[in-house]
Amino acid sequence: MTVWSTYWTNSALVVISAALIVIFINDCLHIFPMLVKGLGQWKVHREIEHNIPIARTRNILLAIFSIPLCLIADRYSLYHPALLDKVPPLWSVFATAGAYILYRLLRLLTFSRLRFPKLHPEERMAIHHIFDDLLIALTALMLASVGIMLIIKVSDYAAKIVLLVEAGLAFFIVCIQIYQFLAVQHSRLSTILYLCALEILPLAAMVALQAIF
Repeated sequence: MTVWSTYWTNSALVVISAALIVIFINDCLHIFPMLVKGLGQWKVHREIEHNIPIARTRNILLAIFSIPLCLIADRYSLYHPALLDKVPPLWSVFATAGAYILYRLLRLLTFSRLRFPKLHPEERMAIHHIFDDLLIALTALMLASVGIMLIIKVSDYAAKIVLLVEAGLAFFIVCIQIYQFLAVQHSRLSTILYLCALEILPLAAMVALQAIF
């Protein structure tokens, strides 16, 4: 079996993502304290959205960190429907990226259908971007975890379990923080319905696609 890193597409994307992170390292150091703080305080995400330069930096870093996220997901088959087996290994990372883009489009679609009449437009966007804020932090955690696991030579299966647990924990935090954010101005039932539509439904659709295909 050919080693994942020997495919030039994977190696090229690793170099590109590393170079981009180095180029934007000052932005990373500037915003990461807020992202870490946001793990435990949902109001931080509103502050990020209110600060236009910070929000712009977050959007740039989201695009950059999406590359290593897709690389890690492809390397350890974190999301791998049987349909992806038909894709040549040289291009599998792009198929994984396609699945990631599909998931983001599903989230965007459900978000666009939700009105949130009791929320200010800035608060509405803050709720949508809680996922993005934590996704950047998750990717950084995954990069550190992968580096450590490669050094101590953890098996691919064990590494996959660790990464899935990290992803699951991050998703749980996203749901908790969105619930806390919405619960301030909405009833418990409305909050749960909004949460299901915004986060749980798109994820369930991706899980269903993996089960079917």
